[in-house]
Amino acid sequence: MAVIAGNGQTAIDIALQECGAIEAVIGVCLATDVNAYDAIGTGNVAIAGQVINSAVVKQFSDDNRKPASAYTGSAEPEGIDYWAIEDDFIVT
Repeated sequence: MAVIAGNGQTAIDIALQECGAIEAVIGVCLATDVNAYDAIGTGNVAIAGQVINSAVVKQFSDDNRKPASAYTGSAEPEGIDYWAIEDDFIVT
């Protein structure tokens, strides 16, 4: 089945999301012509095989979660430990 890859998704992520098991990664890699650990690219099509563990697939689909192992977004530290008075934290 064809799947549109999300931001930072690898073949491993697609195998878990669509097939429910890491064992499916070889089939995803061969069908999609990518390495297991490389990002597929947002919007590119990945080919997934048959469902191996439907409980895992259901968990991902019910919660609308998409694993993204290659996500490189920057998560800036947040919270009172990182705020500067009169810059991030305004005292009135």
